[in-house]
Amino acid sequence: MQRNTKAGASLVVGMALSSTMAWGAPQVPPSAPVTVVNTPSNPVPVTGSVTFGNTGDPLLVRNVAIPARSRFQASGNCPMEEPIISCFINFTVPSGRLLVIETVSFEVFTPPGQRAVEDIFIAQDGVDGIFFYAVPLAGTFFGNDIQTGTSAVKLYADPGTTVKVRTTRNIGTGKASASASISGHLVDCGTGSGCPAP
Repeated sequence: MQRNTKAGASLVVGMALSSTMAWGAPQVPPSAPVTVVNTPSNPVPVTGSVTFGNTGDPLLVRNVAIPARSRFQASGNCPMEEPIISCFINFTVPSGRLLVIETVSFEVFTPPGQRAVEDIFIAQDGVDGIFFYAVPLAGTFFGNDIQTGTSAVKLYADPGTTVKVRTTRNIGTGKASASASISGHLVDCGTGSGCPAP
């Protein structure tokens, strides 16, 4: 009788050990992917810096602090018949968008000996400004003096306003003409008052 008790105890201990070894420690379920969605008014805070070691394709970087932007370019021309000494080329800024002008270019045709200057009229934050540009003489071609110039600039024009480029010549005799081009980008202003700084 005593022998059967020992055998039964050994069997119970053996089963317990076998059960522990088969199952081991409790298993942790695998983690599921987590998607965090934040609104622009409640962004995910980011601190510190990140270093990338990229030996393949270049890493594309976009400044998320700058609002959505799109490229902008426009050109126009205006004639000056005798005795007119000045003319305007107008560019309209779309409503709801800030125009950032980064390049201006001018070309003026006048009778020989005449000279012209360029002015740009822009409204920024409700304040009108005038920017002045000298246009160097390129030479005389086909009986006309030609003045040309291109400048890198940083000018801001309010949404819904008109950018005016004025060409003025010093003498009103004969025919003259002017051309102007501007290029840069438009920044979405979003809702609310004012536009974010580009």
